[in-house]
Amino acid sequence: MTVTLKEIQHELALFSDAEKAQLARALFPGLPGLTRGVAGVEKRPGVCGGDACIVCTRIPVWALERRRRLGHVTPQQQSVRAMCGETA
Repeated sequence: MTVTLKEIQHELALFSDAEKAQLARALFPGLPGLTRGVAGVEKRPGVCGGDACIVCTRIPVWALERRRRLGHVTPQQQSVRAMCGETA
């Protein structure tokens, strides 16, 4: 079976950013920059009710925003704040 470039391009257009990154890592292992995950947000039907989530996770963006508004910070954020001289 022969697949045309147009057919491949059509199929790739249907991939999410996370799926494209996974494909790139599989095709080009060891290529710098592909070993890290893709940072970003995606919406996918059937995942978290279609709400925006962190790519390759089921962590909804609204949950992170709620934690931020309630004053929750990660250890990394605390370290950055300490280096910048912030107390809160």
